Amino acid sequence: MTIVDEPRLRQAAGTSSRKFSRLIRRSLEERKKLSQDTVNSLFLRWLRSRPAAETSRRLPRLVDDLARHKGIQSAWNLLSFLEVALRLRRPRVGIYDHAFHYIGGAQKYGSTIAQILQDDFE
Repeated sequence: MTIVDEPRLRQAAGTSSRKFSRLIRRSLEERKKLSQDTVNSLFLRWLRSRPAAETSRRLPRLVDDLARHKGIQSAWNLLSFLEVALRLRRPRVGIYDHAFHYIGGAQKYGSTIAQILQDDFE
C-alpha cells in the first residue's frame, strides 16, 4: 500500500471535478492509503468549491467507488460526515451509563446532561 499525494488531491478538489474524480478513483483502485479523515476533508472541500449541479452528478459514483474499494462503512461514514458538515442534520450523541438500570444520583446527572444536549444534538 502506498501513500497518496494529498496536496495534489486537495488542489484538484478545489479546482476541477473531473480531475478530482479521476485522482480519487485512481487512488482507490491502486489501494493507496487514504484515511477516513482525509477522504472526508477532500470531499467536503470538493463539494464546497464546485457548483451543486456538477457535484450532484459525480457524487453518487464516487461514493459507490469508495464503498467498493474501502467498504460500505467508509461510504456511510463519509455521507454522515457530509450531512453534519453541510448542516443538513445535527450531530448524534449517545450517552451510555453502565448502571442506568439502577436509580441514583449518577443517573440524575446523566439525565440532566442528556436534557441539556438535546437542543444541539440528535
